[in-house]
Amino acid sequence: MGWILEFYRRVGQTELVIEELDPFFARQPRFTREPQREVDPLAEHEVCFFYVNPISRVEFAFTFQTPPEAEEEDLGRADFSFEATALRLELPLLQHPETAQEAIPIVEEICLQLDVLVRDPQREQELPARPDAAVLIRSYLGWNQEAQETLAYLEDRRARYLRTALALVGAVVILGILLLLGGR
Repeated sequence: MGWILEFYRRVGQTELVIEELDPFFARQPRFTREPQREVDPLAEHEVCFFYVNPISRVEFAFTFQTPPEAEEEDLGRADFSFEATALRLELPLLQHPETAQEAIPIVEEICLQLDVLVRDPQREQELPARPDAAVLIRSYLGWNQEAQETLAYLEDRRARYLRTALALVGAVVILGILLLLGGR
């Protein structure tokens, strides 16, 4: 689980297809495609564009998953003039700030070159919009901080339960010894 961004196009635009993404990511440094284009050229399954920076140790992935054929068309909301694309960005939680700082400029470039908008579900953003780098980076950092605080709380709670359990075991051992000594 991580922090995600969803990509949208306006109703009436063509559907975002893998043939648009492949050349874009091929021009970007530090990206690899899985599966390789030779293995699955038309993206019949999920395709991931993995970013790895060996210097900063930043890693994240853009995923493109062709949705299954729908039996009936989902008309959605009448006042929502956007259609979700099969493209998503997922940034892992508990990473350093450089993760968002390296990913968001790529998001801006995708939006500019492929004519898509983004929606940040972590902020409960209702409508997709052009990316605002500062807002998106703050969103990731806030989400990341909340995850770290939650994990710290859970670790503290686990430690308290462990201390309580050890105290109870110690009390049972002492009571057992006292019963053995008192029975003589």
